[in-house]
Amino acid sequence: MRQRSYRKAGITGVILFILLAWLVLPAGADSNATPSQTPVGLSGPTNDAIIAYNQGGDLASQGNYKEALQVTEKAISLEPNWSIAWAQEAGILVRLGRDSDAVTAADKAIAGNMDLTNSTKAIAWSNKADALINLGQYQEAIQSANQAITLDPTLKAAQDSKKLAEAMLAQGPGATSVPTTRSPINPGIPLAGLMITGILVLAIGRKR
Repeated sequence: MRQRSYRKAGITGVILFILLAWLVLPAGADSNATPSQTPVGLSGPTNDAIIAYNQGGDLASQGNYKEALQVTEKAISLEPNWSIAWAQEAGILVRLGRDSDAVTAADKAIAGNMDLTNSTKAIAWSNKADALINLGQYQEAIQSANQAITLDPTLKAAQDSKKLAEAMLAQGPGATSVPTTRSPINPGIPLAGLMITGILVLAIGRKR
């Protein structure tokens, strides 16, 4: 009787092992897999976008705004819904004097659905406020700055933008706006952190 019990237990163990191996085996591990079935690796669009985004932030911090815009646009072309990249582009466009385009970029950052955190929203609203100040739309700038402050009360750039917009509005219709010269705000997401996130997403995708 004991021998039969051991045999049953052994067979059950083998079946469970096979089921477990089948569940955790990555998709596409069969010998007929083609390159098109292979998940995108580290050199894929997501990581290229991360690299371009960080390069854009570095160039902007050095004052190379035209080049910063080019590489940030590359990041956006790879990830069109990436809110962080749109927020960065809005800040760069403000520095280039392209305020109408900056408002559009900020709106796309707010409407995006990728990495859209309160911090990213706050940055986008703050950059939008700067662009609106330059356009002479002070009431709208105050509203945008308020949105940023609500999302991130510690964001000094938004507080400064609100004060400037209020001061310009108080001067009346004839007030002349002083273009904002603050450096574009880079959310500062570490490259390594985003790459790790990308790797985890890829790993989960393979198991599905």
